[in-house]
Amino acid sequence: MVYATSQDYLNYYTVVPDDFDRLAQKASRDIDTLTHCRINGVGWDDLTDFQRNAVTEVCCDIVQFMDENREILNTPLSSYSINGVSMQFSFNPTVFVQDGIIMRQSTYGRLVSTGLCYAGGL
Repeated sequence: MVYATSQDYLNYYTVVPDDFDRLAQKASRDIDTLTHCRINGVGWDDLTDFQRNAVTEVCCDIVQFMDENREILNTPLSSYSINGVSMQFSFNPTVFVQDGIIMRQSTYGRLVSTGLCYAGGL
């Protein structure tokens, strides 16, 4: 299931990326990973309004982050050096990284607030 539409995205941002559908699908898969597939297990309609709104907002935030940082996120390099000048690709403390998923820490915090990220049982 994809957790946000392009119309949802326009509630938070002004320009929908050309590849919105692909990015929203990836963002939704990332959300499923971080929530241990609880949304599918519980069912979208059985989530509270707060949870549904938060998940949709998080999906939009992840799409925006992926669109804004696509060049960095798609590079296979972690660092490089040319003629004594070096650059390392690393993320600052405001970025969350888990299981290969990268997003803003504040976005992850919003997802955690839904109670869906708990690693224990349903």
